[in-house]
Amino acid sequence: IDETAGIVFLYAQFHAKFRDTALLKKFYPELIKPMANFLADFIDENGLVKPNYELWEMDFLSTTYSNSITYAALNSAAEIARELGAVKDAYKWRTASETIKKAATEQLFNHDNNYFYRGIWPHGEKDPKVDASSFYGAFMFGLLDFKDEKLSQAFDSLSYRFNAEQHTGIPRFEYDVYYRFTDDYEANIWPITSLWRAEFLLARGEKAEAETIIDWVAERSSQTGILPEQIDPRNLEWRSVAPLTWSQAEFVSALLDFIALNNA
Repeated sequence: IDETAGIVFLYAQFHAKFRDTALLKKFYPELIKPMANFLADFIDENGLVKPNYELWEMDFLSTTYSNSITYAALNSAAEIARELGAVKDAYKWRTASETIKKAATEQLFNHDNNYFYRGIWPHGEKDPKVDASSFYGAFMFGLLDFKDEKLSQAFDSLSYRFNAEQHTGIPRFEYDVYYRFTDDYEANIWPITSLWRAEFLLARGEKAEAETIIDWVAERSSQTGILPEQIDPRNLEWRSVAPLTWSQAEFVSALLDFIALNNA
């Protein structure tokens, strides 16, 4: 579901920048409409997206991240439909996005630790694991208003849980065993999730704190600018593949945000 929603969301970003109406009319019936209809129909009885393999391609549940990006994609599709005068499509997709937002707001925030549940398993149990993608999804895709206190609380909880003030880099979620070769530490650091914190700090105008993270990630790169998927927190050695397109792209994204703030 994440990949489908991502295509719709990114096309909407492309259209908002270039306003290519001819291209929109070509892709709307072939791409936007069938994908948005699929997303709108992929909502469970509880108002959230149905369980599916999540962002990290490991577990089958309805995550905060999946709900966030699906919500944003449906909103984007509804705006495109409105622009084209496709009133029924716009109404269907906007209604679906509002359903997700209401359900997520009510069901996916864990007040015990002021963080988002990672998601809800098919049998209904909520997963309390602290996952960086839960915060990032809610922030980046507007599931919560940027000024919502719960968003700031979640950022603080994420930073505190992984002792980010001391280590700078953070893992993707609690007790991640992927490429963790021993049990003497919790999880490997991911440049991607570390940079997500920088992007939120930049959105808040906290340039110095964000620059610390960006510099830290840059220092972990090779002389040719290559970034790995993971970093061992004990010795800062690379783990898994390098280069990883996602790591490189997230670094560029954070730099663009930093440049934009400098030029504001």
